[in-house]
Amino acid sequence: MFDRRLHGRLQSTERPDCGGFFTGVSPEVQNDLIECIDSVIQDQIDTEVRQCQFFSIQVDETTDISAKAQLTAIIRLDRGSEVVERFLRFHNVSTSRSAETLSGIVKGILSRYGDSLKDKLIMQTYDGAAVMSGHLNGLQTLICQDYPYAFFFHCAAHRFNLVLCQSALTMKDIKIFFSNISAFCTYSKPSPERKAHLNSHGIDIPNPGETRWYYKSRAIFAIYNSYDILVSALTEISENPQGWTDETVTKTDGLLHYLESFMFCFLLELYHKILEKSTILYSILQNTSIDFAYGIRKIKNFVECLNNELRNDAAFNDCYSAAETKVGAPTRRSERHTNYKQLFYEVIDSIVAMCNERFSDAESFSFIDLVNPKIFNQWENAVPQDKILQDSATEIWPSF
Repeated sequence: MFDRRLHGRLQSTERPDCGGFFTGVSPEVQNDLIECIDSVIQDQIDTEVRQCQFFSIQVDETTDISAKAQLTAIIRLDRGSEVVERFLRFHNVSTSRSAETLSGIVKGILSRYGDSLKDKLIMQTYDGAAVMSGHLNGLQTLICQDYPYAFFFHCAAHRFNLVLCQSALTMKDIKIFFSNISAFCTYSKPSPERKAHLNSHGIDIPNPGETRWYYKSRAIFAIYNSYDILVSALTEISENPQGWTDETVTKTDGLLHYLESFMFCFLLELYHKILEKSTILYSILQNTSIDFAYGIRKIKNFVECLNNELRNDAAFNDCYSAAETKVGAPTRRSERHTNYKQLFYEVIDSIVAMCNERFSDAESFSFIDLVNPKIFNQWENAVPQDKILQDSATEIWPSF
C-alpha cells in the first residue's frame, strides 16, 4: 500500500525538463512522505480496531518544549490473546482545555470508527482533574453520552503517584525534606565543574520531576547509596575552596548541613524503606501486560506491608539507629524537641490513608476479571511476578 502511494507521489514529481529525478530533499516532498506513512499506519490501526473484541481510549495533556499544550490520544485493543497499545496522535489544545473542547477532540477521534463500534469502547482513562473526571460536566461524562459502555477509570499508576507526592506534602518536616532533596538534584545542573567533581567520585543524582514520584525516588536512592562518598566529595570542596566560585562553596556548605542533620538522615532512612516497597508496585502498575485484578491485589499488599512490616517499633528503631550511626544523636534544638516516633507513624499512616481513599472504587471494577479470565489464571499460576517485575524495575532504575 505504501509502495503504491509513494509511486503516485513520485509520478507527480517527474519533470520532463530535468529527467524527473527524485531527490527527496524538498520540504514539500518530505511532508508528503510523512503523510503517506501516517496514512498507512492509521489504516492499519483502523483495521485492528474493527477486528478487536474491545478497546479503550486514554487521553492526557502535557506541555511540549515550545510551551504548547498537547493532548495525547492512545487506544488499547483487546485482541483475545493479548492487549496492545496504539498511539494515535497529538492535538494542540493551547487555546482551550475545557471539557467541551476535549470532548469534541475525543469524539472526533472515535467518530472515524462509526456507530457500529460504539459497543466495543468499554473504558476511558484520564487523569483525576475535574475537567477530565467530573461526574457532572467532565470529559468522562460527555463521552458517556455517546458511548454508554465507556466506564471511566483514573489511571492506577497516576493515582499511586499522587498518593506518594501528596502524602509527602501534608507535613512541614516532610515538605522541607523533599525541598532539600531537590537542592541535591539541582546542585550540579548549572555547573559542569560540580557535575564533573561528583562524577569523579561515582556520584550521579538525577534531576527530579515535580509530578513524577519515581524521579524523586531515584534521587533518594542515589543519596542513600552514596551517602559517605557524597559527604567526602562535598567536604573536599568545603575545605579546599580555592578554584571554586562563591556560589559553589555556599551551596556545598548548605548540602553538607543537610547531610549532617539528624532529621534529614532519619527521613532518608524512612523513605528508603518506603521506596523499597513502592518502587516495585509502581513498575507493576505501569506494566502493560498486568491484568486489573493482579494490580489491585498488589496495591492492597503494599498497604498491608506498610501496616504489618513497617508500622512498628522495631522498624522505627532501625531508622533511628541508622540515623544516629551517620550523624550521632540529635543536637540541634529543633531536632531535640521533635517526636520522631510520631513523625514516623504519621508518614506511614498518611500514605496508607490516601491509598485507601484513592483506590476506594477499585472493587466496583472487579467485573473486568470476567472479560478475560485466561489472563487472570496465567498470572495466578505463573512464576512469581514480583521477582520478574523487580528485575524489570532494576533495569529501569539501575541505582536500585
